[in-house]
Amino acid sequence: MLLTVKERILIVSILPKESDFVTQKIVRDLKDLVGLSETDWKNYEIIQTPEGQVRWNPSKDTGAEFTLGDKAQDIIKGALKELDKQKKVTEDFISLFDKLNVI
Repeated sequence: MLLTVKERILIVSILPKESDFVTQKIVRDLKDLVGLSETDWKNYEIIQTPEGQVRWNPSKDTGAEFTLGDKAQDIIKGALKELDKQKKVTEDFISLFDKLNVI
């Protein structure tokens, strides 16, 4: 699955903080997989503003390919469905809903 920097940040931000043991192991692996690495910080010219916002050079963000397992996708889908249920979906999440065929 091709994911942009924004989508990767959004995924990490919505993963469950608490759940069962197996889910948390997969969440940890998922954070390691799609989370931003030191190489990403250099390649995408990522900076963190004094206000805590993360910014990057959008012209360098053509996306990166990730292989997400079925359970990892289910966890992300569940988090997106929960956002929808709570009516907390912003425009930023639309591409993830589309890519993961949620709703």
